[in-house]
Amino acid sequence: MEEKQSTLSPKQKRFLKAYDACGGNVSVACQKADVKSRTTYYRWLENEEFKDAVETVNESYIDLAETQLRMAVSRGDMQAVFFLLKTKGKSRGYVERVEQDVSVNAFQQLMQEVE
Repeated sequence: MEEKQSTLSPKQKRFLKAYDACGGNVSVACQKADVKSRTTYYRWLENEEFKDAVETVNESYIDLAETQLRMAVSRGDMQAVFFLLKTKGKSRGYVERVEQDVSVNAFQQLMQEVE
């Protein structure tokens, strides 16, 4: 199978290495890779290979965070348990809802008091 030729410039590759090293922080990666502005980064995102590489870094950090969350739940960290249930347990009814009692009569009463 033939391997694709990279379309990334050396500067883009330096940026991606810095981006991964600093946890996906665009500003810090720009500084470390000597990229003059975030505008350059956003222009580079038009390149599919660059965009895919950025998404791969972002996904790796999400995977890491999910692993840490699972470990915290396993340790019995109740904040982690609540967070997991509120986000992943919605289909089972673990949803915070704010119930509002809206009454037209209350509005009418307020209008009568103003008059």
